[in-house]
Order: sequence, then structure tokens, then C-alpha cells
Amino acid sequence: MGRAPVGRGALLAFRATAWASGGLTLLTYAAAYVGVLHAELSVIPVFSGFLALLYVIAAVRLSLRLRLPARTKILVVLAAWVPLGTFLAERKMTRMVRAAAAVQ
Repeated sequence: MGRAPVGRGALLAFRATAWASGGLTLLTYAAAYVGVLHAELSVIPVFSGFLALLYVIAAVRLSLRLRLPARTKILVVLAAWVPLGTFLAERKMTRMVRAAAAVQ
């Protein structure tokens, strides 16, 4: 018997952390580029790092449930440190979850 399909809550948690992590990473890069990273905005990189960590935890949990190849797992985890990587990983993992649900 195969494993149970990935639950809706697990997929939503992964998607939310991917979008939040990617969005804050882009906001951090934009603020640094413009040069407005003042004292009141210095907390953005901390939140970005925290959300990147939450993204990695959610990505690992989801990839273990899907039994993904090692190369795909590594790429999904490394996407946390690439500005647009979490968005791309979110789309790929969502497609994989939906494909796994359709098979079962």
C-alpha cells in the first residue's frame, strides 16, 4: 500500500511559506538596492531568514511525503536562498502533489 495523499493543510502551509519567504526576500533585495534599509526596516532581513527556515521545514516535510528523488528534494530546499526560487518550487511541488492525488 502507498502512503496517504498529501493533505490539503500541508500543501497550503507549504504554499504560504513559499510565497511569504519569496516575497520578503524580494522586498529585502529591493530595499537594499534602493538604499532605504534604515533602522526601522532592518527587521525585514530577520523575518526573511525566519520565513526561509519555515519554508525549508515545510518543503522537507512535503517532499518526504511525496517520495521525491534526492535531486528534486535538494533543489526545492536550495530554492529558499534564491529570490524567485521559492515561487518556482511552489509551482513545481503543487503540480507534483496534484499529480500524486490524481494517481491515487
